[in-house]
Amino acid sequence: QDPELAEKAKKAFEKALELSPKDSSILLGSFLADIAVKDFKTAKEKSDYCLKIYPDFSECCWLSGLINIYLNDIEKGKDFIEKAKEKKYPVNNEISLNQLIEAFAQNENYKEIAPLYENLIKINPSQVQYKTSLAFVYRELGEYEKARELALEILKTNPELEDAVKKFLKTLK
Repeated sequence: QDPELAEKAKKAFEKALELSPKDSSILLGSFLADIAVKDFKTAKEKSDYCLKIYPDFSECCWLSGLINIYLNDIEKGKDFIEKAKEKKYPVNNEISLNQLIEAFAQNENYKEIAPLYENLIKINPSQVQYKTSLAFVYRELGEYEKARELALEILKTNPELEDAVKKFLKTLK
């Protein structure tokens, strides 16, 4: 992710938000731009504003869930994610799961990340990046056997990754 580009996007969304402060799609884009540049304080203000203006809007619950997870208020974040789900927000698609992973990764919360990658692999089993990331997460959680099994599975389907997999396997206890 290019920090300069993210900063330009943030500024563009800020201008758009000035012109259309109640446009929910601009608010969502602006929030994501804040996250991209790690301006969590401004993102939190936007999620609070979104909930105030659109209390029944599933996207506002989603944004509030994400920002609370970024800020390491996990239970509050999960509560908002559950509310978003109840309001029919697509919490289990690839985009949403990846957003959750990024939020939990901010605080290295691997326990929460593992099941998200497991779901992503079910959705898109051909995406090797999900498997390599999950193997890394398993290692960080001390689940070395799971990490080893997954790394060997990756090697079977992606022999071009042999060097990287062997290097990874050496890091396991």
